[in-house]
Amino acid sequence: MYFRTPGEAKVNIAVLAYEDGILWECRNILYALMRRTAYNLGITLTKRPVVVVNGMTFIKGGLDVVVVADVYCEEKYGGLIESVRGGLNPTKFIFWDEENSKETSGTSVILAASKEELERRLKKEIDRLLENQVVL
Repeated sequence: MYFRTPGEAKVNIAVLAYEDGILWECRNILYALMRRTAYNLGITLTKRPVVVVNGMTFIKGGLDVVVVADVYCEEKYGGLIESVRGGLNPTKFIFWDEENSKETSGTSVILAASKEELERRLKKEIDRLLENQVVL
């Protein structure tokens, strides 16, 4: 999260999807969320996991939420999650796919099986971040 002035926070969200259509759908979801709320979101769209890892260094304030348009698989994404969450970084990962189940093994992973569930979980996570914001 990046603070410009006291009380004004920018929540940084990265979207990792392997198809253009899904990337744009996620972008549209986030823009619609900004229109309906007072959220100030920084949005990064990518097809490459390395951009998510590097986002921790080139995005001011780091990444707060990463949306991954794929089925959650610890073997496939465990290394990515650990790379991004290294140290004290509280980044949350939301995996969006119809095949996602309701159970995960960690607190950094949130699953969404539908577009509506993705929107609901994004809003809940952004609200949580903004409620708990601390200026260092």
